[in-house]
Amino acid sequence: MTTGWDKFLAKLQKVAKDIAAEKPTLHFFGLVHDDEAPPDRWDLLVSSDQLKPWSMEAIRYVVHHLRQKRLAANEMVRISQIVALPRDNVLIRDLLQQTQTVPGRIRGLHPMDYPEDVVVLWPMTEAAQPVKAT
Repeated sequence: MTTGWDKFLAKLQKVAKDIAAEKPTLHFFGLVHDDEAPPDRWDLLVSSDQLKPWSMEAIRYVVHHLRQKRLAANEMVRISQIVALPRDNVLIRDLLQQTQTVPGRIRGLHPMDYPEDVVVLWPMTEAAQPVKAT
């Protein structure tokens, strides 16, 4: 049975694929959750050579794609913020190293300022599906 969370992740994965097709090279697209945030609120991190880091232009571009995939209001509010980061950002570099061996959900990242949980939507292997650990 498909849950609301599964549908949400499937829509986000479609957004990642669309952005990767339009804005090569998409290095990272995923959700991160801080342990101090409400349990159902996630930040969406995006890193692409063709999206200007920390820019409103990049945020608008991603929001446009989220709306195209028809994220419902209750899905949109799950996203606390959208952050476009450069590929050489420390967090993006560390997450990319992690995703090379463990696609999907990553837990237990180091230091304290790193997110508690990560759901990687891009890069993904064809067979891998993003998952939310319980």
